[in-house]
Amino acid sequence: EGQLRFPFWAMLAGLLCSASARLEKKNALQTYECRTKIKRRTQVMMKDLADETVLESREMSTTTRIYQESSTAETGVFNSERDELDTSDY
Repeated sequence: EGQLRFPFWAMLAGLLCSASARLEKKNALQTYECRTKIKRRTQVMMKDLADETVLESREMSTTTRIYQESSTAETGVFNSERDELDTSDY
C-alpha cells in the first residue's frame, strides 16, 4: 500500500508543477501582450499629439501671417520700412 501512495503523490505533484508552469507561462504571455498594447497605444497617442501640435503650429503661423498682412495693409508700413524704423530707434 505504501508503494501505491508514492506514485499517486508524485503524479499529483507533477500535475501541480505542470499546472503552475502553464499558469506562469500564461501570465508571462498576458503581461507581454499587455505591455505591447500599452506601448502601441502610447506610440499612437504620441503620434496623434505630434500631428495635433503640427496642425496647431500651422494654424498659428497662418493666423500670425494673416494678422501681419492685414496690419501691414492697414498701416502701409512694409517689413523693410519697419526694420529701418526699428534700427533707427537704437
